[in-house]
Amino acid sequence: MTTWRKNIITKCKKTITEIKKISTEHKEIATERKKTSTERKKTITKHKKTSTKRKKVSKEHFKGKLKATYKKLKILLVWMRRNTFRLLTKTQYFMPKKELTRLYSMSDADLKQTADDIVTLVTRDLTNFNKRNVVNQTLADLNDLIIAFDNLPTDEELQGSVMDATQAKDVLAEQIRKTIRKFRNMAALQYDSKGKYNSFGFEDMANMSDNELYRLAKRVIRVATTLSTELANQGLVAQDISDLSTAVSLFDESIDAQHKAKEDRDLATEARVIQGNILWAEITRLCSIGKSIFEDEDEAKYSNYVLTETAPTVKETAQANA
Repeated sequence: MTTWRKNIITKCKKTITEIKKISTEHKEIATERKKTSTERKKTITKHKKTSTKRKKVSKEHFKGKLKATYKKLKILLVWMRRNTFRLLTKTQYFMPKKELTRLYSMSDADLKQTADDIVTLVTRDLTNFNKRNVVNQTLADLNDLIIAFDNLPTDEELQGSVMDATQAKDVLAEQIRKTIRKFRNMAALQYDSKGKYNSFGFEDMANMSDNELYRLAKRVIRVATTLSTELANQGLVAQDISDLSTAVSLFDESIDAQHKAKEDRDLATEARVIQGNILWAEITRLCSIGKSIFEDEDEAKYSNYVLTETAPTVKETAQANA
């Protein structure tokens, strides 16, 4: 074999070897790319999982906040349902309450009688009033207003309820003071009016308000229960504490009952003023129409519709012209 052929074969072998090396390198690069691609896919998958978890956590967090907000709102709605009437009647929650004023200066009894007399007068002159759109239905509506006003409880009735509630409360208050004086004597003898005696807070009991007396009684029960073993030397028994506890519970209820009676009276007074003002406005309107109708036609009938501060004048006029 000639030399040049051998050189060609050698070169071919080297070339083949290099090609194999390059091929191997390409395979390695391809493998690394696959690994890199796999790692990227894994990373992307991890990111997706992390993102999903974050979304879940965020969603759960949002749900938790939403549930908490809903719970608070539910509590608020329940409170509002229970206190709607109080919110409407006790407007000091929002602004100072304006005191209602009566538009009429006569008594409620005189207002009712005046309204009755106006019904009589307008019924007599209904033909004339028809021209001003005052009809039978107008009188029926006025009668309904009179009945509604007349059916409202009087202040005397409600004042009686307040007095009864106050009397019942005062009886219980005196009973509690009497019982506490017994405890005070026991504590004074046991502790020589010093030290533990002061923990009862008996000072100025006679001048205490109802609320202060209630707090004193509750404190006496707590302290006497704690010191019952020592006070037993002065004759204190468990029944004494139990009797005082029962009396205090009744006293607390009687305070609430008195406050309710006063509140009921205030609300009833307000309702009576409102209803009275509505009734007064209607009879004033009808009297104004009556005066307008008879001003230049009938002096006697005109004077019938002149409202005065007291009902008897109107009543007598109505009877005179019946």
